[in-house]
Amino acid sequence: MHIRSTHFASVGALVALITVAVPMSVTGQNESANGEKRCINLRGIDHTEIVDDRNVLFRMRDRVTYRNTLRAECPALRISDKFSYRPSFTLCQGETIDVLARTGSGSIATCALGAFVPVSDDEVKALLAAAAQAANDKGTTRRRTER
Repeated sequence: MHIRSTHFASVGALVALITVAVPMSVTGQNESANGEKRCINLRGIDHTEIVDDRNVLFRMRDRVTYRNTLRAECPALRISDKFSYRPSFTLCQGETIDVLARTGSGSIATCALGAFVPVSDDEVKALLAAAAQAANDKGTTRRRTER
């Protein structure tokens, strides 16, 4: 009988370990303790705002703004200023967006989404100001090298 209780204790410990190690996507949980979401409902999106080649703001109808930091830099996202995603009910971390060409049609890059992190209005202002300054600095640097 002592052997059986040890066996059940081991199984219980294994189940507890697996439960802790399973990612949010497998358990179906969409929101972490800090408000970060794995998915957002497409019907809830009011509009999006491209900050730079790595960050996109998703402005929701309920007045919450989520920052999505893409898994890697997405070439020409800021310059193109438009992207598309597959029609569905949700947009989730790990899914991709297609950067669209400014003229004509077609995708010029495909980039993977990160998590959707809620940001305050002050954080949005700071993020946009930093991105504008970085773009200005790149423009200034570019002009200097062209001389």
